[in-house]
Amino acid sequence: MSSNKSVGIGVLGCGRIGVMHAELIAQRIEGAHLAGVYDVVADSAQKVAAKFGCKHFSDPESLMSSADVNAIAICTSTDTHVEVLIMASKYKKPVFCEKPISLSLTETDRALKAISDSKTPLMLGFNRRYDPTHRSVRDSVANGVVGDVHIARITSRDPAPPPVAYAKVSGGIFIDM
Repeated sequence: MSSNKSVGIGVLGCGRIGVMHAELIAQRIEGAHLAGVYDVVADSAQKVAAKFGCKHFSDPESLMSSADVNAIAICTSTDTHVEVLIMASKYKKPVFCEKPISLSLTETDRALKAISDSKTPLMLGFNRRYDPTHRSVRDSVANGVVGDVHIARITSRDPAPPPVAYAKVSGGIFIDM
């Protein structure tokens, strides 16, 4: 891929967070374009593809293997991340995966081994690491601006609760955030 060519990103998962990523890729990330989407609910993928003018794929492997897809964003439910990451490791394309990888340390290690063994670039969606407010607090603690921290209280809100089906397979607000 030449340096002046836009990076094609494929998004797996067209739920709330997947649609958010698809929109950002399609409309706000310079040097990137939405190359395609996949969702286990085909109608969801078709709607997102129509909205943002990209291809929808009928299975995750087709998206990952597509020559138009240079990088992969895994935005599926938590319970699918391990298998999807292992599948993605076969293609050695850079991967962004929403957190957490798994609710099980053993399963997380299994996915990370596949990624490491294949030398697939991976970034996890620890969004608070890059949040300016959280970064400022961290820097203040690290630089001794405040004393020893014994307890911290952080409030984070979404506009609406997740669907019940998602809540059953996610880590909940404490694990997923």
